Amino acid sequence: MHQSDRPTTDDSSESDHRGCLPTKPSPVPIDTLDRSLITLNIVSPTPVQTDPPQDIIDSSSSSSVVIGPAPVTTWSTTASGPSSTSKDASSTLSSIDSLELTQNSSSSSSTSSLSSASVSSSSKPQSKGAENKTFIKQVRKSKSIQSLVSASLVGAFHFDPPPPNLAVAICINNSTGWPIRMAHWPSKARRNGPNAFSLSRFRGNCINESSIPSVTELITDKFAKIAMIDRPSLSKTLKSRKPAVGWIYFDVLKSDGYVLHLQGFVKLDRSGQVSEASLGRFDLDSSRQRPMPSGVIGSVNVTNTVPCMVSLNLTLEDLVPIENSVNDTPLRPPIVLPTKGLSLFSYVSHPDVIVSFRAGKDGRYHEGQPSRTGNLDYTSKFARTDHILGGVENLLTMLCIQHRLSLSPILHRSVSINPLSGLVVEGNKQTPLASTFETPSIISKELDVSVSYGFHDSRLGKRHSLYTYVTKCHSSWLGDLINENPKWLEVRFSRLVLQGSHDSGMFTRLHPGFTQMITGMKLDSDIGNFLIDHGISFVKVLTKLLKGLNIEIERAICNISNTQKDNFSNQLLLGVRFFDFRPGYCFHDCVNGERGKIHHQHACVPGYEYVSALVETLCFLADHPSEIVIYELKSDGFVARKTTWRKDSIPFHSMIPTKAALNAALDEARLIAKNVDLRTDDIVIGNQSDLDRTIGDLLEQNSRLMIINRMGDEPELGWDWVRDDSYDHNLYDSDRADGIIKALNMAHERNSYYGDDIEEEDQSCDKLNRKISKTRNSSHGDLKKPLPGTIYQLQATPTKSITDDIVTSLTYSKASSLLVYTKSCVDPVTYDWIRQRHFIEPGLVVLLNDFVDSVLTEHAIEKSKIRAGFF
Repeated sequence: MHQSDRPTTDDSSESDHRGCLPTKPSPVPIDTLDRSLITLNIVSPTPVQTDPPQDIIDSSSSSSVVIGPAPVTTWSTTASGPSSTSKDASSTLSSIDSLELTQNSSSSSSTSSLSSASVSSSSKPQSKGAENKTFIKQVRKSKSIQSLVSASLVGAFHFDPPPPNLAVAICINNSTGWPIRMAHWPSKARRNGPNAFSLSRFRGNCINESSIPSVTELITDKFAKIAMIDRPSLSKTLKSRKPAVGWIYFDVLKSDGYVLHLQGFVKLDRSGQVSEASLGRFDLDSSRQRPMPSGVIGSVNVTNTVPCMVSLNLTLEDLVPIENSVNDTPLRPPIVLPTKGLSLFSYVSHPDVIVSFRAGKDGRYHEGQPSRTGNLDYTSKFARTDHILGGVENLLTMLCIQHRLSLSPILHRSVSINPLSGLVVEGNKQTPLASTFETPSIISKELDVSVSYGFHDSRLGKRHSLYTYVTKCHSSWLGDLINENPKWLEVRFSRLVLQGSHDSGMFTRLHPGFTQMITGMKLDSDIGNFLIDHGISFVKVLTKLLKGLNIEIERAICNISNTQKDNFSNQLLLGVRFFDFRPGYCFHDCVNGERGKIHHQHACVPGYEYVSALVETLCFLADHPSEIVIYELKSDGFVARKTTWRKDSIPFHSMIPTKAALNAALDEARLIAKNVDLRTDDIVIGNQSDLDRTIGDLLEQNSRLMIINRMGDEPELGWDWVRDDSYDHNLYDSDRADGIIKALNMAHERNSYYGDDIEEEDQSCDKLNRKISKTRNSSHGDLKKPLPGTIYQLQATPTKSITDDIVTSLTYSKASSLLVYTKSCVDPVTYDWIRQRHFIEPGLVVLLNDFVDSVLTEHAIEKSKIRAGFF
């Protein structure tokens, strides 16, 4: 945590307590004053105290106050209830080397009990020896004090002494033999504002941060101090309207590798003494009213010595059966308040990463470490909670992702949501969350982490949503498989299951030429002159949007058309190895009789440039010599598929480029990539005929970029690569997963081969060849077509929903893309469908999705292992 983010603390607890004056000095005459020191002897009447007087050493600044001998009070609490014990304070405190405490040999021991971990308000009568106390104040020489002394003020004032403000040492008594490590969690600092949360090892207004060990330090001592609470000053006590409270966070590293998250809680009364203490599971929902909402664990001993000691007792009996089960039941606001719904989705499979959420007053965290059985159950990887934000003031929604080995968070984003209007305000404009463009995935090779996340601003009628996926980094997953088992080199490439990105190049801002065209309201009339396929539904929505509303054009169109957030470099690092790229000329050029550069086209909206995509891919392959990538080029959904002529003899060019134009773009990309990295010149460009070659053969020949051309209309003899597709316009036109699952099931049934010898490579190939003999046309000569593949599309395409919600869901926010909303709702269902299926299709299997993530790569890797027989 940065120093500027840390709450200010009083460092008085770190002062030296040695070298104090005697407790019973004799009065000093005025004429014998030491010129460097003046001692005031003030005799006070019997003070009224709620607790027995204590030995206190006030070491603030350069002065000290000593209050004479006092008894030691010790109490303890357990998970089942309070208990009373009587101990000698010196024997307990001698275990702490770092605490230099002086015990009075004449001090006696007395014991008081606690109810519900609170100190009893009753106290014993004061002894006669304490009726008159001599307070010795050591101050620096000054003329004003000399004047006071010369005025014979010694003993003139009689007042009650201040209440004993005890310092507190929080310690761990660890009898488990397991090491301890301090933990940091997103906690709110003392300053206000939406960005007040930061990673901290404690929470509260009384703990001295400098006294807490680092999160990188492993604590193996049986008895160790983990925090100190400073003595509150008089002014601080007077200003404070609430008792001081504090939570200290630490982890117990069990012998089986399981990390148990615990927290200790301490509450002080107005006099600075401990009134409540407990130990329990860490919970983000902890509050003054519910300090341990997920239950108390073990026991706590509190010894009111100097300083007071709170001992958190860890035993095997208490901790062996305990896991990080937290009560995440969302709070419900009063019915009379206006409300707004918020759904939080997460998938965490990385064992060292924790995802924390804050939704108004609700907090929860999700981690990927396995349970005590050693297995991370699939259902625990996906998590969803629904929250209701209530009130009229903005409430915080926060996302924090932390790695146990990193002092800073991997990601920290926040927004404020108004429950009444649903409006969203960014917490930090430098690190936005409520903007689809500005939430790309985060890939860290150093921490071996991949993070994908997105926020949907739904406004009225629907819930806001926030999804977060965290896995290990899969940027070189095929090479990693080969390193683990060299037999992968003997596997046909078409036996793999690949993650693919749907409409791969649609992640850019709107092309200026297209913006200029629609600003002049020419889009509808221009489209009417072209042959249009079923993709026109998208265009109809777009023209309706532009005609009927006064909106920000770029924001509205990008909310409809953009299917990705990551550029090609990031998509490759996330594990994508199949690109659904639709290269074409820009529509605004075609209507003017021109042909410009080739871009990805979504109906009539241009995306990323084809040459730039190829350059990024070639450079990635140069850096990852064991990876293989496929481009499938197609023109599905293009508005202008054939060249026509206007009345003024100006041609309306087709958006579909020729093979020669595509080859020229490839040559241009290779030349640019060679200037960036010479290694790209050695990469061989392949095609569909390479799909059934072994992985080892492809790597040996360096044939690692396959480009499959399916542009234009289907040839008379069929496509060179025959593959099925699960997409059905009617079933996918929804924001729910039901229709998609139906389409996936039908495609799986159509393409699954249930042969008896599917595991035996040679026999299964013979049977498959006979089954698909019609697709291996003899007119192609010796070149046989590859085994038929299957593409499973997992994304929803809710054009009906876009039309219905056009006013409230598309036009006003940078984060109102309906595709982000459908991803968070549909992914848990479709990804679970993948997990439950065995893909026994004859050829290559592709899993296609919007807003690609490394979770789908994990699924593809596991299914590839099964198809190859390495599971």
